[in-house]
Amino acid sequence: MVFAWDWTQRVLVSDKIVYVEWRHEPSTTWFYARGLTSFDLDGHLLDTSTLRLCQVIESHVHLLRPGHQLCVSVRTSTDSSVRTRAVCVLACYNLLHHHTLSVTDAWIPFDSLHIVPFFDRLSCLHVLDCVRGVDKARACGFIPPDHHHVDAPPFTWLSKKVLTFPSPSCTLDTFMPYFHAHNVTLILALHPPVYCFDTLDIEYMDLICPDDMHSDDIMLGRILDAIESTPGVVAVHGLHRIRTFLGGYLMRTHGFSAAEAAGWLHATHPYNVDGDQLFPHMLRRWHAVLDTSTDTRRDADARPRSSSSLKINIGGISFGSSLLLGSSTTKSQDKSTLSKKKNVPPQLVKTSSRSNDVAECGGSTSRGHSRERSLKTATPVQS
Repeated sequence: MVFAWDWTQRVLVSDKIVYVEWRHEPSTTWFYARGLTSFDLDGHLLDTSTLRLCQVIESHVHLLRPGHQLCVSVRTSTDSSVRTRAVCVLACYNLLHHHTLSVTDAWIPFDSLHIVPFFDRLSCLHVLDCVRGVDKARACGFIPPDHHHVDAPPFTWLSKKVLTFPSPSCTLDTFMPYFHAHNVTLILALHPPVYCFDTLDIEYMDLICPDDMHSDDIMLGRILDAIESTPGVVAVHGLHRIRTFLGGYLMRTHGFSAAEAAGWLHATHPYNVDGDQLFPHMLRRWHAVLDTSTDTRRDADARPRSSSSLKINIGGISFGSSLLLGSSTTKSQDKSTLSKKKNVPPQLVKTSSRSNDVAECGGSTSRGHSRERSLKTATPVQS
């Protein structure tokens, strides 16, 4: 027999799913007698990403018997983040697998629950930020319409151009077939090289930079230049500090807000990935800079090009005030443009040479077989 005090929370997520937090979980026969199929979420929260858990839950829903519900359950714990992670999974599932729901509608079943933010209270990354990030990614086309699609386990697609993968033990050879099948042309890493570059026919770029705020700004510009100048897909090596810079890429290229970028990155990677705890703060700072630069450019475009529309007619020849005052107006505009360029932060300036940037930052780049291809295609010099 199960009493009411054996659980602490019970939430009807949808007509097929109920969420329960147990003090004392009943036996399997108890679930079956009440038309429930038990799914223990505790064993998956740490080492599985939110999006992959949504796919796992959907596969269990498709296997339900007629008239049964899926009871997604966790055990009551002193760790308040257990509820946070579980609600994040179910809210994202509610959004992805009910196409008519908005973020607000997906959150309604959990509105009465007390949910602490991820990481700590200083980070202020809430479950709603993850749901909004997933919704923004879906609007950008990053999530395929068929939500049953599961990527290869080591790989996570952040956008149509960027995927991440963990550090393999010894070599990249096992990943090469997947890279070739998905048009990967650049492997990007932020740690010392561990591979033999000459065995690859894909460009490998290693960027190393000290851990300080100014270097982070410079590094963001390097990574943006590397991604935007690569014609194919960029495979990002590692799952730790690189998430901060990928958030900057999502904000500038795809219009994510700082909270949406942090939420999307959090939803696509396992919770036990030890990332940069301050990456939400860095994203908010970069987002403020991007907003300021956008407003500055908008004001410059809206500014009239001439100071007056006065025309002077002398002997049948008309002179405009722009001709008479052109030199002073042009000089003032040039000064204002120059002052604005000085205030543009490093992460918003596109660099012209990738090799120079890598040398300045202490990294390295290798092309592998591309050197051989360039020798074959070189045109001989005629004397």
